[in-house]
Amino acid sequence: EPILLHRPAIGGNNRKDIFKKQETQLEHLMSTMPRAAFGKGGDTVIDTSVRDALQLDATKFALNIPQETIQNILANLKVKLDLQTDVVAEQYSLNLYRTGGMFKKHKDTPRGDDMLGTLVICLPTLFEGGCMKVTHGREVNKYFQRYSLPHCSHGSAEAVDNRIEWCAFFSDVDHEILTVKEGIRVTAAYILRRKGKDNAPASECIPRSLEGQEQAARVRDSFLLGLRDDRFLSNGGKIGCACIHQYTNQQVFPGNKDSSQPLDAGQIRKLKAKDLLIASAAVSAGLSVRLVPHLGHCYSCDGEGDFPLKKFPKKKKCPKKMSDDSISDFFDATQGAGLLQNAVDIWITDMDEAASAPAGSTEWNAEGYFGNEASDIAFYVNACFVIEIPSYSESRGVSNVAPIEVDAKPKAKVKKN
Repeated sequence: EPILLHRPAIGGNNRKDIFKKQETQLEHLMSTMPRAAFGKGGDTVIDTSVRDALQLDATKFALNIPQETIQNILANLKVKLDLQTDVVAEQYSLNLYRTGGMFKKHKDTPRGDDMLGTLVICLPTLFEGGCMKVTHGREVNKYFQRYSLPHCSHGSAEAVDNRIEWCAFFSDVDHEILTVKEGIRVTAAYILRRKGKDNAPASECIPRSLEGQEQAARVRDSFLLGLRDDRFLSNGGKIGCACIHQYTNQQVFPGNKDSSQPLDAGQIRKLKAKDLLIASAAVSAGLSVRLVPHLGHCYSCDGEGDFPLKKFPKKKKCPKKMSDDSISDFFDATQGAGLLQNAVDIWITDMDEAASAPAGSTEWNAEGYFGNEASDIAFYVNACFVIEIPSYSESRGVSNVAPIEVDAKPKAKVKKN
């Protein structure tokens, strides 16, 4: 449930007037707050081009947030951050950002070996902009955006609830405060510390990102665990996994190789990032993996489904009119193979996540009747792995093969001058 705080009524229906009254109310608080500093190397500095804010340390303010509420937040963030230890929140600072205030991307200064991260509580003042942007690898999240006030130009500020929101993140996570466009943004920051009296550093409790080889080993072990269970596809079956990257025939189907044959080590090494991880893990668990391209179009789901291909289609212009028979001939595809989702028993990731590429367009009718019954369609090509699971036996799930060397992060493209 949102936390409700008492805030004196501002009233009024003029946007400029609303923010002016809020500023008057907070004037005394702002007059007591010095400029906010930040860590730079081993020094503590003030530079408004990097951080433009006011700050009070923990000894200079108090909040009337019930301790029970703080404990509920801690219990919640422990689950969301997947912490394997209890945590305590140590009140650290009150931070105030006026119009134009911001804090460029940074990591929090470590404050003790038992520090896990930071909890930020956003108090219910009125402001626009100023959201907290948290970045970790490719993942980007924005918090405290609910305080934007598009309705204030024609309505009362009383429409804005007296609520607070919170977010929490680990010490090694980049974050920044985007520029406050209007109003005053006030937050309370807490240091999250590991609860306990042993000497183990807090860093041991923080979940870390696994490197590619570690991820592949974990996935391989999951395959092996399932294979050793006589309840898991005991009569054999197929596992499907969408390919999230695109490939060429030269990369994955050189020479006479095609989708009917299991991938060998050379082909697997041509795969990218998470595709490489999945295929490498499955093969190291003793399973055969095929990469199967599929041709689809706008009406695939209404008929027999996508067309499985032996190889990726060559780049050539489609005929102006095509039936299912001519599609099969032109693309060297298998007709009537049935819906793709029914061709495997279990999906790791379904085909909605598959990378796809355009493959031309045509006027189409399944039976080849053109005129009013024909439709304009666009073709696309994607691909998936089909992992063959053998019937249960005592030898199923026995493998000591290490996964092929994996880097789960796609390599950056370097532009040459």
